Amino acid sequence: MLPLHLQPESHVPLYIQIRDQMRALVHSGELRAGDRIPASRELATHLGVHRTTVANAYAELESEGLIQGHVGRGTFILANSKIVTTMPSPSASRNGGVRWESLFADERGEEALSRLLPDVPGKAISFATAMPAGEFFPVEEFKTCCNAALHREGGKILQLGAS
Repeated sequence: MLPLHLQPESHVPLYIQIRDQMRALVHSGELRAGDRIPASRELATHLGVHRTTVANAYAELESEGLIQGHVGRGTFILANSKIVTTMPSPSASRNGGVRWESLFADERGEEALSRLLPDVPGKAISFATAMPAGEFFPVEEFKTCCNAALHREGGKILQLGAS
């Protein structure tokens, strides 16, 4: 069984703890390409968590290209999988806010999509990702509007709900 150690009292969600620890096992070489990992139900029972928790961790790892599940065969570590550097969890910073820099992706959207959707022909338009074409987005106008709102309202504008 995988040497995973969860900290239920941590502010980091359990599925993120599982994802990060499995990523570290691949990075350290303890898990190698072609290795079969436990079924989500089996790992959930071993860790004492709900199966959905493990399924969410596996879904994240699969979206990163680290693992792939095969119906009837199991889930395996992929060869040539891109190791994603472990970012710190979006925990509270000293001033009580979220460390937003930890939420940014390591790669551009197009790069991630080309890795996740390698079979889409170059000239085809896929609407599966609901990602608008950048050349049609009015970036300068958006920037102007954001700057005007921030200048007028200050940090208040970033708060949710009524103030």
